[in-house]
Amino acid sequence: MQAKRILLVIVIGILACFILYAKIPLTSEEQAFLDSHPIIRLAVDPDWYPYETLTKEGEYKGIASDLISLISIRSGVAFEVVPTKSWSESIDLAKNGQVDALAFLNYSEERSSYLEFTEPYFIDPNVIITREEHPYIADPSRLGAEVAALPKGTSVSEYLKREYPQLRQIVVESEAEAIRLVNTHKADMTVRSLTMAAFVIKEEGHFNLKIAGQFPDLENHLRMGIRKGNEPLVSILNKGIATLTPEEVQNVVNSYISIKVQKGYDYRLFVIVTISFLVVLLLVVLFLRQSHLLNKRLASQRDKLAVLSKELRSSENLYTSMLKASPDAIIVGDMDGTILMASRIALTLVGEEAEKTLVGRNLREFLHPDFYDRLHMNLGRLFGGDKLGSSEYLGLRKDGSTFDLEANSELIRSYDGSPKQFVAIVRDVTERKKIERELQDSERSMRNLAEKLRKLNAELLDSSMIDPLTKLKNRAFFNQLASEAKESADLNGTSFALLIVDLDHFKHVNDTYGHAAGDQVIISMAHAMKDSIGTNTVVARWGGEEFVLLLHQMDKVEAANAARMLCDKLGSLDLPYAGTVTVSIGVAMYRTGERVEDLFKRCDDALYLAKHLGRNRVQFEAEEYRSPDADS
Repeated sequence: MQAKRILLVIVIGILACFILYAKIPLTSEEQAFLDSHPIIRLAVDPDWYPYETLTKEGEYKGIASDLISLISIRSGVAFEVVPTKSWSESIDLAKNGQVDALAFLNYSEERSSYLEFTEPYFIDPNVIITREEHPYIADPSRLGAEVAALPKGTSVSEYLKREYPQLRQIVVESEAEAIRLVNTHKADMTVRSLTMAAFVIKEEGHFNLKIAGQFPDLENHLRMGIRKGNEPLVSILNKGIATLTPEEVQNVVNSYISIKVQKGYDYRLFVIVTISFLVVLLLVVLFLRQSHLLNKRLASQRDKLAVLSKELRSSENLYTSMLKASPDAIIVGDMDGTILMASRIALTLVGEEAEKTLVGRNLREFLHPDFYDRLHMNLGRLFGGDKLGSSEYLGLRKDGSTFDLEANSELIRSYDGSPKQFVAIVRDVTERKKIERELQDSERSMRNLAEKLRKLNAELLDSSMIDPLTKLKNRAFFNQLASEAKESADLNGTSFALLIVDLDHFKHVNDTYGHAAGDQVIISMAHAMKDSIGTNTVVARWGGEEFVLLLHQMDKVEAANAARMLCDKLGSLDLPYAGTVTVSIGVAMYRTGERVEDLFKRCDDALYLAKHLGRNRVQFEAEEYRSPDADS
């Protein structure tokens, strides 16, 4: 029996290892990709421990390293780490196609222009770090003008400026410096990822700090970035990522950041709770005993209570009780508005002395004349059988002052159902009406403020779409415009042309005359292009010495002619400092259904061909041409 158990344990262990290290099934396309790409060049952040780092010996270590090892084993993808000195250098290698993948990063629109992204394989929330005495932050929107220390160049800083402008920010060089400022009372808080916060607090020994809250929707979804054109690799890695379990990820994190929680037994609390329980138990026993005695007394008084109940049901005692108990004035009147009965609160309401009476007087005496007609109409409706509900009037006190009042009226009928009298509950609503008017004024003010904010936001949106140097539209605007032009062309079956204009030998201008002179050349070129375009053309600065033009409703011939005219005009300009500067122009026509990115790629290839063929020329899109490395 013992031998069978040992054999069963061995079999289960072998199966577990097989499941853990077995490769995931791949499609024929994915397997072909791996066969043709036996090594994937991987760039990392060399100085982001405990997430990832390169040691002095060049060894790749950290949370990302361990998780990628699991993904590599299960997906069959072999990685080779390309050493770099900084994260920015790793980014540049990815942009230039010198590496195939980046190991550990967040998605961004800018990065998506040259990278495809896998599913996230590590999600790390950003948390608020404060000193121990700071209260818990359940709702960050209720924070006042507190000081937040943040490392420079982070998206967190921009997020807080946008969503929580009341917070004052101190920008520092590193995460450790931000935490040190909080620890030394020079800042109230900092915001970092949970993993990085726990690591820095532990390493620096800041044990008087704590995690006091979290900003909603502010998480790091860390994933791998894959150079565009390697889509099968993204699919393979996603399959490997899907095999990671939460326990495996947590075990990797714990191997770098160990958080221990010590628990003790509070005997003082136990004594307090025990004594409290005994006191409550004693009170319950006493209460039950007293209830038993009271029940016996109540039973002996049953006959007396029956007699008293009949007397309490009489109308006289009922009216009296109602009049005394109600905090509002109660008035009984007839069809003409003559008061037949009134509570003492009614005297106070109209400013009469306590010894006076309202019986026999008409309701009109206590209303502003502007409301006589309303009173007459409502009495007619009430005695006619209508349900009035709540009615509002302007009351008149003995001293001549006015007040807002609200009356809820109900008809009293005789035994035969005919209308007899009415009863009204009347209350002073002056303060409520004042608050309502103030709220209405506040609502109008808020609407005005909202309209101002809408206009300011519109102005801000416009300014965000303008290149500050040339005052032309910028890249963000042009990307949006190109997407809209694609949708319109696909819907209507039309086409449009894309031109990319690049200044020839512009580096020579900057090196010879300086960047200020280069800026003046760019501005002059921008003005010339803007003056040359027609109503169906939009020009924008793409970046550096590159400009882009979108020509609506033009065919291939018209677009080529327009490009040649622009090339000739720009090349003949007498520019400040530099004299004449020629341009090279790539031209591509939109094809129905294609992606905007593919249109830009074809146009960019045409531009590189123009450069390769000698510059100062217009080149239409070349289908099979691969652009050489060309100095602009």
